[in-house]
Amino acid sequence: MTSFDAHQYAKRLIKAGTPPAQADVHADALGQVADEVAMIEKRAESQRCQAERFEQHITAHVDKSLSEFREYVNRRFSEQDEKIAAMNIDLIQRIEAAKWDVIRWTFGIVLGAASLETGIVAALLHWMR
Repeated sequence: MTSFDAHQYAKRLIKAGTPPAQADVHADALGQVADEVAMIEKRAESQRCQAERFEQHITAHVDKSLSEFREYVNRRFSEQDEKIAAMNIDLIQRIEAAKWDVIRWTFGIVLGAASLETGIVAALLHWMR
């Protein structure tokens, strides 16, 4: 805001027909109002600057917290991925072991059944002679 010139204002009022005493009082009052408006504008500007600094502080704090949270989440996901990978390896090993157990049992049962059949056929052949 430009500065208010009370003397110039009083001269304009006098030139327009206002009595000098009244023009001086009016100019002084308007000068006080202008000073108060300027002071309010300065305070408002100061508060706006403080609000901007506070906003920047809050934004920086939130950004830092968000970054730390992302790091935490990523670390936890990595840990879980490692646990899952270890569990998969263990399950694959157990499946492989179970597969070989099934093959051994199947082979044993087939061999036993074949031996039994051979024994029965041999007994029948022996009995038929």
